This record gives sequence, structure tokens and C-alpha cells, in this order.
Amino acid sequence: MNAIDRKNVLFYFFFSLFSLVGFSAHASINLGVEVNPNPVQPNEVVNIALTVGNSGASSTGSLVLQLKYPEFLNVLSNSLISDAGTCPGGSCSANEFLTWTLGTLAPGASITVTLPPIVWSGTPAGTLVSFEAEVFEDNNSVVSASRSVVVQPNSVFDIAIDEDLNPVEPGQLLTYAITFANRGAVNTTNTQLTFPLPAGVSFVSASGGGVLSNGVVTWNLQTFPAKKGGRRTVTVDVNNSVTPGSLLEVDAAKISGQANFVDHSAQALAVTRVASTSPLALAIELNPDPVQPNEVLQTALTVGNTSGTTLFGVTLQLRYNEWLNQVSNTLISDGGICPGSTCNGKEFLTWTLGALAPGASITVTLPPIVWSGTPAGTLVSFEAVVDEDNASQALASQTVLVGAYEPQVCSGSPHASRLREPVGSINDSTPVYSWYAVPGASQYLLWVNDSTGNVINKWYTAQEASCSNESSCDSSYGICSITPTKQLASGNATWWIQSWNSHGVGPFSSAMNFNVGGPPPPTTLISPNSTITDTTPTYTWEAVPTSTWYYLWVNDSTGNVIKTWYTASQANCASGTGDCSITPSTVLANGSGIWWVQTWNSHGYGPWSEPLNFNVGGPPPPTTLVSPKTTIADTTPTYTWEAVSNSTWYYLWVNDSTGNVIKTWYTASQANCAS
Repeated sequence: MNAIDRKNVLFYFFFSLFSLVGFSAHASINLGVEVNPNPVQPNEVVNIALTVGNSGASSTGSLVLQLKYPEFLNVLSNSLISDAGTCPGGSCSANEFLTWTLGTLAPGASITVTLPPIVWSGTPAGTLVSFEAEVFEDNNSVVSASRSVVVQPNSVFDIAIDEDLNPVEPGQLLTYAITFANRGAVNTTNTQLTFPLPAGVSFVSASGGGVLSNGVVTWNLQTFPAKKGGRRTVTVDVNNSVTPGSLLEVDAAKISGQANFVDHSAQALAVTRVASTSPLALAIELNPDPVQPNEVLQTALTVGNTSGTTLFGVTLQLRYNEWLNQVSNTLISDGGICPGSTCNGKEFLTWTLGALAPGASITVTLPPIVWSGTPAGTLVSFEAVVDEDNASQALASQTVLVGAYEPQVCSGSPHASRLREPVGSINDSTPVYSWYAVPGASQYLLWVNDSTGNVINKWYTAQEASCSNESSCDSSYGICSITPTKQLASGNATWWIQSWNSHGVGPFSSAMNFNVGGPPPPTTLISPNSTITDTTPTYTWEAVPTSTWYYLWVNDSTGNVIKTWYTASQANCASGTGDCSITPSTVLANGSGIWWVQTWNSHGYGPWSEPLNFNVGGPPPPTTLVSPKTTIADTTPTYTWEAVSNSTWYYLWVNDSTGNVIKTWYTASQANCAS
């Protein structure tokens, strides 16, 4: 290595470790800054995420977040900045301040904002790009933080971190997936992957032979093949003492090694929010992984309501990745749209989901194609956020590799699995059990207790459970599932999975609870669903076989006017089939209305239906003229027409041979048809 090489390497090493984080004049307000990847290449996107949390016992004052937009970045449109962040003049240029007006944060609350600037194509190698952020409370500076990345063309390594929960609750398990790749043309030697545990957690396990020492998990990857990638996972237990509103900061996962005797490295940051509870859950699934250029990457995002109340104004946003071809809005499910008619790199794809009933979930999909020129070893990351009217927010990210994963020999016993379903209330007494595949696990023990005790205690091979990636140590995103024939008794049930390979037995998963024959599922509303003239309409919805009662809730333009329980018999659907209907005597006011129905049986309350909107007393339909209609001798005739039930005025317009002679409004009373 010549003197210039050494200088660049030392320069990069020094600044890749540099950061000034969390100087705070207000101990309860926290600020985390994520800047990924590092190093970054000219003309590459830098993913910036700023997280503000309130770990205090009282609400904050009015918060404003500012980021100084650094030099060596392309101009960035305000339309690509999340949460109404703005620069002057509609776009961000060097040394301008990007501002978010966050308002008040409740105790334990937090918010994350993002932006995706691109490094200027002419940026010299070794340039340091610094991102400096500051939070103001009632116009006073309370906390600041900065992160820096170095610009390095043709960087060899890439690395990304994805958490399985964000936010996470104290006492919960949190799994980090670290995906990495050698993008270079030659194998790297002395390759090492490290992951420092954030403060406030306890180590549980690491996949692929990771070893914990002094708070850092290390994997010796030795010679790592060119154009290949890998994945390792770390599971931690969030300490019960961690205060909601705190931030768990990974600073920073790092892959390093030598290519042609020159040192190379890359690092990734992660900030995870801690909350006492999160009413929203968000998960992303990407298939296949790895994916090939010009191949469809099936993408599914699932939003769930884990609370006991209906969430309103639920909105989901996905930042579209720059390595994907454009996708038409017509190919996106559930009304998801990008600006214009197609999605382009780093635009927001938005789903307006509306109300989400307790325990309900919805999955939306899209089928983007990976750009044909994407190099092997590229990491394609998806980042999404969901929020609702009460300011709750959940985040999710997922990364896939373009190309192929490393060939790897598993070492050590497997770690714990993460369960997927069944969860909540189910009606199927022989459900499908689904969990995430464990790297290197070849068998799984399914253990199920129902209300009578243990009823399933059986080992299944990874093949029997249809686990994808079952022989790979570097992926934990495959899914296993099995459907035993054993029928479960009604009532509460709990299940676990234990993993195994030739090195030994892994730990049991965390327990997952569900209820068999529980509360009924939601119904689907039918009518009213448009403009109506009847002020005492009939409400019609689909019968639910297991529901014995229905709760009708109606708001008109004055507020709530109906909230009444009806038996299935009263609603004319005691058989549990067909449609239910009821005609309350409550008169609705003119204007906009909205209604819901909730189901119930002896096992408990079912979720609310999706709402239906309608309008009462809209414009009246046209009338039919009666006379005069033929030749008449009377020059001041009587004009007669059919009454319209909801018309209160009538406008008479008459033309004779000279032109218009009458254009006059008459009340229904004046026209003798007030009835």
C-alpha cells in the first residue's frame, strides 16, 4: 500500500468513528441520528433518520427539529422529506436549515422523520459529510447531535441493520438482522463483522457462531467471497428499567477486511424507540431473498391494531427503493399511490387505510422489478412507517441481497425462533402454526397447550415444516408452517417452538397466546352507503355465523345518535347467514353520517367493522311536469307538477314567444304541496 492509500485509510478510519451524539440541556428529550451507509459513494443515496423521544414524566413544550443541510449533496425537494419537513423555497440546498415542527410530545412518546439526499457525483474521495441536528423546545435549544459519513468511490463493503420491532417495549425481546455484502471484484481476507450492543439491553443469542465479549458480538468471517452477501442476527432482551421515550442506539455495526492487501470497512447505525405500549404493529416481507436483477420482488406490508380500541386515520408510507424499476399505481393493492401515476426511487408510496378495528390487520402488496443493471452484492432496503390520528407511530425495515449469499457451514446450536400465528382470537380448532425459520436449524419442536393442558408435543424436520432457507445460516426471514390434525378445545391456548441442529438444542421461543372459538370476526357493512333521502333508514350488514349480538353505532351531522345492541334475531339474521338489517326509529339530521357495527358472542367482543359514510337529505330529484302541455286559451294558466318528497322550494321558469317571462322561486307551501 502506498502513502496515499495509507492516508486515505487512516482518514476514513478516524472519521468513520467520529460522532457527537446527544448533547442535551433537557434530560428527558432524546435525539438520535442515523446516517447510512458509511462510507457512501458519489451519486449514492444517503438514508437519514432523525428520532426525537420524550423519556420524561410530563409532556414537552412545543418542539422544533432542525437539520443543517450539508455541502456535497444534490438539491433535495421538500416532497421527498417526511412529516412536512421543509427547506426555504421548496427544496434543500447546502447550508440551509431543514425544519420540522413537531409540536408537543407526550411522556414516553417519540417520532422519527426521514430524508433521502444523494451525494453529488463530483464529490472528491475522502470528503467528510456531516449532518448536524438540533431540537428546540419553546424556542430554546435542548438537545443536539451530529453524524458524519465519508465519501469513498467503489467502496467494497455494504451493511444494513433491520430491527424486528420499532418501537419495542421494556421486557420484550428485540432481534437485529445485520445484512452485509462484499461488492468488490475479489475475495476479502481477515474479514470480521462486529455488532455493539446498545445500552439498556441484555444479550440473549447470536446466530452463526457470534461471540459476545465486552458488549460486542464478533463473527470471524475469514475469507469472504466477492459479489456475495450474508446475514447474522442478534437477539437482546430490553431491560425493564429502560424508560419509555428512550432510544436504543447501535453505534455501529461494522464489517472490515482486506482486498488486495488494502483495508476496507463499512458501518451501519440503528436507533430503536422504546415505548410502554404500541397500538400499531408493522412488518415487511420480501420474496425472494436473494433476488436477481430483472426479477420481481414480491413485497407485502402488514399493519395490525394491537390495542383494544378502533384506530382512526391509519396511514402507511413506504419509501420506494432506488434500485427498483418504476411500478404503476395500478399494480399496487388497496389504493396505494405514488405521486403521478408511477413510483420512482425514494418517492413515498402511500396507503390511506382509515379506521382499523381492535385486533384487526391488513396486508398491502406491490410487485416491483429489480433494475436489470443492479450489481451483484447490492443491498436493497425497504423502510416503512405507519401512524394514526392519536400520533402513535410504528416503523419497519427489511433488506434483501441482489445476487447470492455466501456458502456457509453452521456452527453452534440454533437460537430461538420468532412466532407469527396463531395469535389473538381464532375460530379454527386445527390452526396453521407459523414461525420464522432459524438459521441452521434442522428440526423444530411444536409445543401447544389448550384449555385442557398440553395437547401437541412433536418434532418436525425443517422440510416437513416447509421452511424456506432452512439450510442457510445467514437468513432468518424464511417462514415455517405446519398444520397438525389435533383439534384444540375452546378457550385460551399457548404455543412455543424449540429449534435443534446437530450441535444441540436451541432455546424455546417466547410464548404466544391465542383463544380458540373466541369473539366473532368483524362484519361487513352494506347500506346506507351513499346519499339517501330517508331520515330513518334501514341499516344492513352481512351476518357473522358466530355472532349472537350486534352493536349499531351511528353518527349524523350532530354527533352520535344511535348506539344500541341488537340480538341476531332482532336483526333478522339468527341463522348466521345472509344479511342482518334493522330500522331504528331515530330520525337523522341532514348532512354527513357514518356508521359501524361491532360483533359479540359469549367469548367476548369482536372487532368493529370498517365504517361506511352516507349523506342524509341530499339535493332532491327532479319533478315531473303535468300542465299546461297543449294548446290553451288562458293567458294566465295554472302550472301543475308532481310534488317531490324532500323538496322545500320550486323554481318556475317560463318562456313564451317573446322570450323569458317568469323565473320565480316558490316554497312548497306556496305551491300547495307542503305535505
